[in-house]
Amino acid sequence: MTFKSGNLTLVGFLYKPDGQGPFPGIIWNHGSEQNPSIGPEFDAVANIFVPAGYVVFAPVRRGHGLSEAEYIGDQLEAERNQKGADAAAQLMVQLMEGPQLDGPSAGLAYLKSLPYVDVKRLAVVGCSFGGIEMLLAAEPNPGFRPLPTTWLSSAQFVAEPAQ
Repeated sequence: MTFKSGNLTLVGFLYKPDGQGPFPGIIWNHGSEQNPSIGPEFDAVANIFVPAGYVVFAPVRRGHGLSEAEYIGDQLEAERNQKGADAAAQLMVQLMEGPQLDGPSAGLAYLKSLPYVDVKRLAVVGCSFGGIEMLLAAEPNPGFRPLPTTWLSSAQFVAEPAQ
């Protein structure tokens, strides 16, 4: 399915338990892979949570898979090649706190719009870059609970670029 994030059209994968609901909802944030939807990741996550009664929505962030925009890995590589590693690290922080966060936030709005989702029982989970996005998405969204991440690539994110 597709959903809007500003002017961009993003792809998302929605999994729902049988029944009317309301069900608690989970946003699953993928890692930095360019095309997360070709592997088993989303189905594997849904196979855990849907039988337990959760709706799972896996938005594919901008530039990943069939979602519109430039892939973050290409942006970071170009910055590294043109301006060096410190500039690429600084750009990564800017992208993760800005444009890359728009997708999970739009995914949250979409999940909240579904009549069978209990908007008072929402959580966000992620791995790698998605783990970073998990923490950043939870901050401005009261009631949106971050769950422990499966793999937080914090070593990349926390490294401060040279000033």
